[in-house]
Amino acid sequence: MPEERYTAALIADLDRALPQVWGRRVYSMFFGGGTPSLFSARSVDAILSAVRARVALAADAEITLEANPGTAEAGKFRDFRAAGVNRLSVGIQSFDPRHLKSLGRIHDEREAQRAIVEAGMRTTATMVIGFDETLDERLEHLQRTRDFQDECLRDGYEGLFSFLCWTHKPYGTDLAGEEVSAHEYQRWIALSRIFLDNVKHIRTSVLTQNEDAFRALDYGADDFDLPIEDEVTQKAGAHIDLDLERLLDVPRKLGYTVEYRRAERPAALSAG
Repeated sequence: MPEERYTAALIADLDRALPQVWGRRVYSMFFGGGTPSLFSARSVDAILSAVRARVALAADAEITLEANPGTAEAGKFRDFRAAGVNRLSVGIQSFDPRHLKSLGRIHDEREAQRAIVEAGMRTTATMVIGFDETLDERLEHLQRTRDFQDECLRDGYEGLFSFLCWTHKPYGTDLAGEEVSAHEYQRWIALSRIFLDNVKHIRTSVLTQNEDAFRALDYGADDFDLPIEDEVTQKAGAHIDLDLERLLDVPRKLGYTVEYRRAERPAALSAG
């Protein structure tokens, strides 16, 4: 489908969804699914203009675009920033060439790092464990992430806002690997927190660990988000519990206070 028609279809879909958000201020937007960085900045600008014309988009709203670093150079990311995108979610799942090839990724470490540094946008670094990687390969990923953050700070950028580790789901895919246990995940979160002391936040993956993700708060994680819908990862074996109130009760029972970051409490949770 041509890009202009696809953009028009997205705006039409927004019109159909308006009754669900009417009268509420919007504090965050996320362009995800597939590789939205293949979009032109013109189309992103058209979508954001349509949103602003229909809903109350906060002036300081966090607008995130998901990107594979190999699909665009830093200049294109600057165009996205000019269109209103202020956060970049870059899928650096691995720096190992053999894993990148298996994942269909085309970036190398320098390409990925420079795309973020030169764009100057807030971003989260990601990592996936549970392929057939060795401990040394995992540690190398952390070292390269740490080096990248040092480079960002040295060049006067905010750098990484957070670091998020996922666990590979080996079901329904042709990739190798085994399910990572909750205990192993928590140990890796603890190591990541110690290793990446130059990154402000360590996020735990509710998407791939579900309730067990909150146990990682005891091991150094201090941030998480709650996935509402992710059909791709569900088919790969990630179980998503859509009972948000029950999920939030888990960290509360562990003694943590849950705070929403620049977002309104969902109406479904506010009722009653």
